[in-house]
Amino acid sequence: MEDIEEEQKVQKKGKGSPADAQFQTSQVTAFKDHFFSVNDLDFTQRYNSWMVSCSNDTVVNLYDLEEGKLCRSFIGGHQSFVTKCKFTSQENILLSAGADNFLFLWDVR
Repeated sequence: MEDIEEEQKVQKKGKGSPADAQFQTSQVTAFKDHFFSVNDLDFTQRYNSWMVSCSNDTVVNLYDLEEGKLCRSFIGGHQSFVTKCKFTSQENILLSAGADNFLFLWDVR
């Protein structure tokens, strides 16, 4: 009970809750290019502007985060949910794994 009263006193003073201050964020960019749930994503280490995502829609998408756009969709490989995606150490090749028991290497150059 004392904790609640103390928090109310802090809020009345205009300082707000410490928890509120930690979680105040703003959306930078939203991508809505998959038709079903997204299962995994990865970022490049060397080229900080690339992100890859994979989904139950069988598609692997490559994004340019600096431009804020979809660069390429890898379609036609997987016949079922794509469950994992990861850039290789060279970062111009990405790996995808699916519920169809296939692994694919995709050249992103």
